[in-house]
Amino acid sequence: MRYSWQWGGTGPLGAWIAGTVFFVTGMVMGIAVPAWLTGGTAKPPATAALEAAVLFRVTGWTLVGLGGVILALMTIGLWIGVSRPYHLPAWHWWVGFVGGLMGALLFAVPATLAFPFLHYMGRRPPSLLFPEMGCSPEDLWIGALFSALGLLVLIVLVPVSRRLVRGRPR
Repeated sequence: MRYSWQWGGTGPLGAWIAGTVFFVTGMVMGIAVPAWLTGGTAKPPATAALEAAVLFRVTGWTLVGLGGVILALMTIGLWIGVSRPYHLPAWHWWVGFVGGLMGALLFAVPATLAFPFLHYMGRRPPSLLFPEMGCSPEDLWIGALFSALGLLVLIVLVPVSRRLVRGRPR
């Protein structure tokens, strides 16, 4: 038996599954986890809980956006399947391309900003959630590594995307 990195849910089914998973995970991370961290309205939350809630909200709503775009494109694909079924394979290719490109950019752009963020965190007074972030040389090396990796992904995305668009189904 040959091993493969490809998972079974490719094509339209995979896009529906991926969009739904991103959307639901984002809703949980963007709404439920911050509410749980801050304790609702019963007591005033600690500063660390507020900082963590903001991080979860930003991450959650980012995932909701990614899942929402994929689900919206797949919903438009339902109309295309009824009105112009011969265009449906090309539409599904574009949904996969846009979703994959957005996912890669959602990694690459924040990763590219890791070193400047850690450098800034080392220069400011410590916060409760990140008391010593950016203060040690190891943090800066890790930030530099992530920034270099994010920059590499951004650079590689251009020729890979161009090659994929040239070979797309029409």
